[in-house]
Amino acid sequence: MSNSLRHYRREKEMSQLELAKQVGVTRLTISNIETGKTKDPATSITLRISEILGHSVDAIFGSENVNLDKHIPAQREEAVK
Repeated sequence: MSNSLRHYRREKEMSQLELAKQVGVTRLTISNIETGKTKDPATSITLRISEILGHSVDAIFGSENVNLDKHIPAQREEAVK
């Protein structure tokens, strides 16, 4: 599971430990989710992370996901008439 958890956590200036305490899990759990070692975190955990970070589950873990740490805005080419 690719995710943007690290990006959104850093955006809130939170450490893994701070987020883990608020979610009610260990720091290692957060680390494993961020690195993809935990492929399918429990729904209750993903919902709590979403609530704490203020972004949708899809934005953090799903289809809206983009690797934001390496994101480079796309440049649009205009058609020449």
